[in-house]
Amino acid sequence: MWAIACDGERDEAEVLVPMSHDSPDFDRVFARLLKTVAQLEQRSSHQVASDIRETSVDAISYRVVLREEHSTSIPLSLSPLVFRSAYEATIAAANAASRVRSSYGTWTAEVREFAQRARVAQTEPGSYVVRILCPVTPLPGSQIRTDEEPPFDRRVTQTLHSALTAACDAAKRTITTTKISEFDSTIESGVSSNLCAALGLLSKGDHGSVSLDVGMKWADLPGLTIPSSGRIFFGPDTLEVLQTAASHLRTLEDEHYENTTVIGNITECQKEPKASVGSVTLRGVDFLSHGDEPRKIKVKMDLARDDYNVAAHAHSESGLVTVVGTVRHVGQRWWMENITSIRRIEFPSQDDSAR
Repeated sequence: MWAIACDGERDEAEVLVPMSHDSPDFDRVFARLLKTVAQLEQRSSHQVASDIRETSVDAISYRVVLREEHSTSIPLSLSPLVFRSAYEATIAAANAASRVRSSYGTWTAEVREFAQRARVAQTEPGSYVVRILCPVTPLPGSQIRTDEEPPFDRRVTQTLHSALTAACDAAKRTITTTKISEFDSTIESGVSSNLCAALGLLSKGDHGSVSLDVGMKWADLPGLTIPSSGRIFFGPDTLEVLQTAASHLRTLEDEHYENTTVIGNITECQKEPKASVGSVTLRGVDFLSHGDEPRKIKVKMDLARDDYNVAAHAHSESGLVTVVGTVRHVGQRWWMENITSIRRIEFPSQDDSAR
């Protein structure tokens, strides 16, 4: 027996459902269940059925709002921009979940795989809604650990939500201050020139007043926490600002130095107990590959377990480390990636010196 609580005039409703899908009247009784739930929640049976089918996916809803707020259609000339915007914004978040950048020109392998797994669902009424479904693969019960890093698909949708929130806030500040540099501090939240350009597409052309309302519905699976979230709304003015932000963020990606050596102290280490990657902050001096004078620098980097252990050990003993990799200026910070070497600097003991 199913009991569905509600806040309406009735406290609950009860519908009998066969225990087996093979029962001859299962379809008929289940349809009655959907109808009852839909009435209690004041939604359509189709929406309730979609929620049941999508319990293992993160769903992103891009809702385009025209001046005619209750319109369920959009101009033909706007339709390719809507789908392209949803597609490119989602891929931008996938790139940001893979590695932090202010602009992306290439995809990593995991982003390409994500693009194959994700699906575009049927559109919905409510102005005009394009939905992207991101399947989240559940772990077997024996492997569920709440302290493990979530699957890449969940990291994509979390990154998208944080990036959209940061971009919206930065756009509003830019309108007030007229400083496009408001976006410099948003890169670590997943904002990129690609994301801003994708959303800014909707403000192009002669389509009148176009707004965008983005919502998230999270898969409810064992071992995964459900992020708190709200809808993110971009009005016509904020979408227009994002076009300028895209150009600005693209210029920030120019400064990077490959095969750079940084020597210094680890000042911060952060890693979940059983996560495979940890975050490290290194403060010291760098020796750029083109021969400039060394300079003081503070860089952040993500390290795999073995390299992280080297850094954490040096941090605990206040020892020096030397790291070789690519140093990149991202927004207001320096990041280090493509690390080829990390090792502690060992100094000879007094006994060794005496010999």
